[in-house]
Amino acid sequence: SQTIRPCLTLDDLREKIKERGYDIKRSTLYYRLLPHRSNSID
Repeated sequence: SQTIRPCLTLDDLREKIKERGYDIKRSTLYYRLLPHRSNSID
């Protein structure tokens, strides 16, 4: 069985996703992880 370990950085998460065959831009990943109604100025 596979063990799922938490990723510490956004780059770690992107690399793990890439290993599964998906290529997601870093900025896209960042915005997907933000809560929907966060009043972030970014």
